[in-house]
Amino acid sequence: MNSKASTTTSPTPGWIVVGHIEGTHNLKGGMKVKVSEALPDWAQEGFPLKLVVEQGPLHAQHPHGWDVTVAKVQALGTKRLALYVAGVNTIEAAQAWHGAHILVEEAALPTPEAGLYRLGQLIGLPVTTQESSKCWGTATQMLSATRPGAAGQDMDFLEVTFTHSGKTVMIPFHAPFVGPVVLASEAPDGVGSITLVGLEEFLAEEDVLKEVKTKKPTPYQRKKQKKAAPEASPEA
Repeated sequence: MNSKASTTTSPTPGWIVVGHIEGTHNLKGGMKVKVSEALPDWAQEGFPLKLVVEQGPLHAQHPHGWDVTVAKVQALGTKRLALYVAGVNTIEAAQAWHGAHILVEEAALPTPEAGLYRLGQLIGLPVTTQESSKCWGTATQMLSATRPGAAGQDMDFLEVTFTHSGKTVMIPFHAPFVGPVVLASEAPDGVGSITLVGLEEFLAEEDVLKEVKTKKPTPYQRKKQKKAAPEASPEA
């Protein structure tokens, strides 16, 4: 199983996050964008996008995102692009969108092949286990790492955030650890899920609240505390 593009939950139904603006590129309104695939399907002139920020003045002006179209895209290296959009022509205008998410309407993208998912389709899905159908948490991120001994072959890892403890754990996103994936758009209840296989015991061990250990004071600290404590008044 492989995944494509995005690291966060989309705030707009029907749209998925495909990139993140990291900064500016030159003085003519270019924006440096991090993506999770080398040549995204949307990286073409005229493609409609939304730029979404989660807080600040631009969020107040465009609470549902700002609709723009791609003017030009330049490759900057592995999973980095310089994006130019209509209406952003200066470095100051580009800087204002630093930190914004780039969204694309899911219906405008080609349907991935069987067993492939766009990352925006996975983030936010409940994570269950085949053994008990228990919901352990939600999918919050996907990371890639080069497989040891395999030249240039990346392995995807799904980050799961536990509902109970709030801790996170990384799961290899491939068989035999991952079973059926039901996207929200495919589920009758509109929620969907990711089912993990053979990991019930592992998840139970990981989803444990850490004990808060009280550090005992040193002899020096105890002496200071004793001096600082008010002396009891003698009884009349």
